[in-house]
Amino acid sequence: MKKFSLLLISLLLFGMLLVACGGGDDETPAEEDTTTEDSTVAEDSGDEEMAEEDSEEAMAEEELPYGLTPGKPYDGTEINFLICCPTTAQFVAWSERAEMFTEMTGITVNFANEPWGSFQERIVTESIAGTGAYDAVVWLDVWGPAFIQTLEPLEPYIERDGIDYADDYPPSFMQAAVLDGTQYGFPVRTHAFVLHYREDVFEELGLEPPTTWNEMIEVGRTIQENTDLAGHANYYGVGTAQNLFIWALQLWGNGGDIFDEDFRPIFNNAAGVEATELYASMAEIGPEAQFSIGEGDARLSVTTGESAMIIGWWWFAPTFNDPEAAAEEVVGNVGHAPVPAVEGSEPVSFALSIPVGISSFSQNKDAAWEWVKFLSHPQSDLEVVTDKSRPEVNTVVVSHSSNLVNPEVNEVNGGLHESAAPGLANSRIMPLIPEWAEVASILEVAINDIALGADVQETLDEAASDVEGVMERAGYYE
Repeated sequence: MKKFSLLLISLLLFGMLLVACGGGDDETPAEEDTTTEDSTVAEDSGDEEMAEEDSEEAMAEEELPYGLTPGKPYDGTEINFLICCPTTAQFVAWSERAEMFTEMTGITVNFANEPWGSFQERIVTESIAGTGAYDAVVWLDVWGPAFIQTLEPLEPYIERDGIDYADDYPPSFMQAAVLDGTQYGFPVRTHAFVLHYREDVFEELGLEPPTTWNEMIEVGRTIQENTDLAGHANYYGVGTAQNLFIWALQLWGNGGDIFDEDFRPIFNNAAGVEATELYASMAEIGPEAQFSIGEGDARLSVTTGESAMIIGWWWFAPTFNDPEAAAEEVVGNVGHAPVPAVEGSEPVSFALSIPVGISSFSQNKDAAWEWVKFLSHPQSDLEVVTDKSRPEVNTVVVSHSSNLVNPEVNEVNGGLHESAAPGLANSRIMPLIPEWAEVASILEVAINDIALGADVQETLDEAASDVEGVMERAGYYE
């Protein structure tokens, strides 16, 4: 437990009126009449109570949507749901739908909202304390291995209730929910990379969305030669390891990887060097500030009309079409396409997953399971992503494979998910190991140095040596 606590700490580097009617003065106030009236009222009341009981029994036998257990067996239970970012559109939708969930189950959900900046710290703190302060929780995929012991295995619940939609997810989304062969959650907030590009600029220059990375560089050059825009909003900056995202796409697409099966670093082999050279070469089509910025500023570069393309998460799309956030020439002019591929290979997308699960310290695990089922059900997924009634709940996040290709989903989201689907079929996530934060901090510095002109092979070799040291200290090679 001490080792577990230290491991967790290391990750800190995330709601009758009775109306009496009296007779007129001309009526005789006979006692019998009063008795008869009272008896009638009592009979009516009894009939109503019996009707209510019959109705409740009927509801108990009626099959509820979202896989929920009928009969309200947990009526009156309150559960605490640890979650971040209360203004995120998807989470706003969840909080509003919680009222519907309560009506069906009798379970009240209290949202324990935590800012993203301190969310990981809150999870770690609660996990070490083991107080049972929350019953359900979401977590970022790469955090899972560090507090796996604080999550409740879901297989007994899944088998009991006959849940069968685990296969209705892209494999990369499910990776974060199944750790060491045990399922601890279902993906509920997921993201995939797509190519966002300025349709008006492409139309004016007679360009087609690039299908390979080399084509992307050529398209970027054409854009820079004929407009005042940067070709692609690169982000090589150091700070949150975001500069590894596109590098990893090119590494995987080129047949390389970060580790071999024994967790020896191999990103400095021939495939890794070639992919890294490709990534560094994209600097010629990037904005001036690319060497010091992260993902957020790169997205802003497209939003403000500075850059014509960006490889990034699908949740960028609503921002590009928001008149209050984007430049006038950008709104309504950003299209989406699959992530480019390495020449001769299939496109590989980067995926991110936030599962929902049950705290092993919870005193209300069965009630929390009802909430997990409700959030993760394909129908919930569909209803949330197609609700465009107002900006507060307008999200493009969808987790189930069946919804990715759903015509309704794509109609109201501009075909965004059809663009993401090819890459997701062959998508990857970062290694799910407790040491990833330390490994990523080494790699992001190396990538930044290379983008600024450092020798590729030499820099990757030094990084590999440092990463091997981290893994050796962690006991991977014993």
